[in-house]
Amino acid sequence: MIDMRTTVNLEDDLAERLREMAHSLRCSFTEILNNTFRQSLRSQLPEPAEPYVTIPWNGGLVPGIDPASMNHLADELEDEEIIRRTDGD
Repeated sequence: MIDMRTTVNLEDDLAERLREMAHSLRCSFTEILNNTFRQSLRSQLPEPAEPYVTIPWNGGLVPGIDPASMNHLADELEDEEIIRRTDGD
């Protein structure tokens, strides 16, 4: 992980509290500041969403039936309907 140095202006009471925590936990001011930010950000993030699950649907086709022939059948039925409508005129 790459560290980034930056200037942060803390209010006096916050800086003092962080120094006290660093002293009592025997770690650096930077560690306390980073851990405090991490905990705060973690509490602000929404809970991870449940994974999206797709339930397969059985289309009702069985082995040996060519789906392309169904399109051919649909075309034939449509043609018959067009002929029926034009014959009635």
